[in-house]
Amino acid sequence: MLTVLLDAGNSRIKVSFEYRDTSEHRNACEPNDSSAIDPGRVYAFASDGLNALADLIGNLPEPPSRALGVSVTSDAIRQELDTILSPRVIEWQTPGPRLLRLKNCYLNPAELGPDRWLGMLGVLTRQPIDRPLMLVSFGTATTVDTIDDHETFLGGLIFPGVSMMQTSLGAGTARLPIAPMPGQMWPPFPQGTQAAIATGIVAAQTGAIMRQWQQVAEHLGQAPLVFVTGGARAAILPELQARIDAFSVDMGFGTIPIIECESPVLDGLRAVAQHSPDA
Repeated sequence: MLTVLLDAGNSRIKVSFEYRDTSEHRNACEPNDSSAIDPGRVYAFASDGLNALADLIGNLPEPPSRALGVSVTSDAIRQELDTILSPRVIEWQTPGPRLLRLKNCYLNPAELGPDRWLGMLGVLTRQPIDRPLMLVSFGTATTVDTIDDHETFLGGLIFPGVSMMQTSLGAGTARLPIAPMPGQMWPPFPQGTQAAIATGIVAAQTGAIMRQWQQVAEHLGQAPLVFVTGGARAAILPELQARIDAFSVDMGFGTIPIIECESPVLDGLRAVAQHSPDA
């Protein structure tokens, strides 16, 4: 049984597979030609170039029996994905009061982005619950979501992402450039315009995340474990790790390494596929 997993984001479509062979193998594709796929691999496609995705689906070693998806992209892209997977209907996931182990405290669960919901399930399924968890996603927007030690999503933050901050400064001012954002520690008093912009963006991103980290630690009496994902994370990680270490040591928790995860949304979809009654 081959299931296609789709994470349709604002800029990229990420795809993976879940394969179940109940006769001999589990979670392994047995290749029968050169086009056989690796079920553990993540395939990424630009939203304006889905012909390659159509080719991948068309060359699978067996027709998919199921497709699970999360979409925050446009209706047009979503319709194109539906066409590529046809006649298999994509089961687009929507948040509800509960999903497997994960419980939802959102006042209106339908308002929650499905990418955030499935991403939280993804980190939850890979981590034994003995403390709160935070998932920080550095995408077009930066999101910060918290799960307590009883597997309940408490709520989260949404604010402009790194690239959005860069481009908004360039578009809204006459002379400010789009500054490069290498992953490094920045000086406390930048003495050049590009360094000032980069430091300001890092400070804004880190400050919002650390505000939430402190709220969780004070509210629950435990230091949250932080998972990070998204293409812009490298620019923020050095400063964020240093700040978490400093606050955590001051509060008596010791140092806590940040955990990078490449595709928590696909991990969440995989968990849904594995736990479905018909899987």
